[in-house]
Amino acid sequence: RRSWRRLAVFLSTYRYTMNKNVAVIGAGAAGLTAAHRCLEQGLDVSVFEQSGDVGGAWVFREETGETDPNNPVSNHASMYASLRTNLPSEIMSFRAFEFPANTEQFPRHETVCQYLVDFWKHFELNKVTKFNSQVEHASWDPKTYQMDAQNSQPRFKFI
Repeated sequence: RRSWRRLAVFLSTYRYTMNKNVAVIGAGAAGLTAAHRCLEQGLDVSVFEQSGDVGGAWVFREETGETDPNNPVSNHASMYASLRTNLPSEIMSFRAFEFPANTEQFPRHETVCQYLVDFWKHFELNKVTKFNSQVEHASWDPKTYQMDAQNSQPRFKFI
């Protein structure tokens, strides 16, 4: 019994003293919720977003046919102007943050994108988000992940 008790004390001490920094790649719906949950658990989070916007696939951009060398996603358009969701907003909303009460049942992409921006602001994810930071490479060494992102080469315990 004593050895189990010592192990439990060791593990709980280790849990609170280990490096807890986490990289989240992307500021779309999945990245924002991952960052929020990590912050709730007391982890040190950095969100790397390759564009200058929150919203991921919900950000609408007209295709121009031209690529801006300073913006790797300038020619990216993953949706069309009249897009509506095929899921009700009640199903799409996050538990911790619901769509506004007056939201249409099948919202337009602008509404979903604004919802994600509002989530980002509400949970102060702006403090941990690095825009225009495309992750170019991530690799594991014996203790941490080494990541190559534009303008930085940080190390993280988790990605």
